[in-house]
Amino acid sequence: MNRNGPPNYWVIKGRPDQTDWARMLPGERRRWHTAKPPKTWESGDRIFCWESGARRMLGLAELVAPDVGQNETGEILFEVRYLTHRFAVMPTITELRQVPVVENASFLKSGPATTVLKLTQEQGEALYQFLSVRN
Repeated sequence: MNRNGPPNYWVIKGRPDQTDWARMLPGERRRWHTAKPPKTWESGDRIFCWESGARRMLGLAELVAPDVGQNETGEILFEVRYLTHRFAVMPTITELRQVPVVENASFLKSGPATTVLKLTQEQGEALYQFLSVRN
């Protein structure tokens, strides 16, 4: 871990036809890709895993390496380590929009498709608390 302060919070969106969520196991490392990696993320940042097709939160991960090369289409590869199994109770977009602070988070809004979305510290901590109580 490279940081001196609290971790940043991010949401990574995965499509069900491209992401094997059943293999989400604590400690398991996986490579993801994005066309536009954030400039401010660091190893140790906390990541919420979001299934874009079903629009639900699936689990938690940690950023291990923000840049581990490129894939065949030139997208940046990054590595995460899953911290949880796939949640038994996966909150949907409707439920998350009812959580104060989180209700206006960028990943809950319509917009261009993107893989990585930043949360504010307050949103990340509120979402983490909400998920900890539920799972």
